[in-house]
Amino acid sequence: MIGQVLNNINQSKMVSVLLDLIKIPGEDGEEAERSKYLKELMEGLDLEVATQIVEYGRGPNVIGVMRGDGTGKNLMLHAHIDDWPPVREQEAIAGGKIQNGKIYGPATRDQLACVAAFYGVMDALK
Repeated sequence: MIGQVLNNINQSKMVSVLLDLIKIPGEDGEEAERSKYLKELMEGLDLEVATQIVEYGRGPNVIGVMRGDGTGKNLMLHAHIDDWPPVREQEAIAGGKIQNGKIYGPATRDQLACVAAFYGVMDALK
């Protein structure tokens, strides 16, 4: 099953999701738009989607659930979507860029790449 999932991951979709996430501001207190974007992505995969306010003034947690038939194991994928204030090198590439097969932009090496990969896995499983 793992091989089938890996073979069905659409790399161009994952890259597109990552570049979209990079373009949406995400410093502490500015995560609401990223939360909204991820909620829409999860709904597009027909996941059961819920939001959870943890701290007022911050974007909500977005929880997507894909139910199986109840006979297998559970898998949980999780990451945060806020990022630290951009460092000098990142400010120049705030919109994200691809160079030599690598994606550069704020929070890509923090958790946004993980979030995009999680989307790729869920999309492949669907």
